[in-house]
Amino acid sequence: MGTSKPTEITHPLAAARLDESREQLIVRRRTAQRAWRTAREHADRAATHLPGLQAGLTELKAARGRLEHARSEERTARARYGRVAEETGTLLDKLARGAG
Repeated sequence: MGTSKPTEITHPLAAARLDESREQLIVRRRTAQRAWRTAREHADRAATHLPGLQAGLTELKAARGRLEHARSEERTARARYGRVAEETGTLLDKLARGAG
């Protein structure tokens, strides 16, 4: 049984994105961060409106559903941003080491 040599790239998406420039990496990270921020704002807004809602049971259930959906979207966006930040950080470090 042969031993395999470990590669420097541990994340599968990183291999496909080695050709990205520093600017492209920063844009990708900022885009993910904006998506997370927007999702968080939507969840905050939904949470703010729910307590003061003077509506019937159907409207309250719908509002709670929207709140849960907004919270789910925020969690997804936060996780996506974390992955993108980690990946782009690693690639930016490699670019900096290669340029320096």
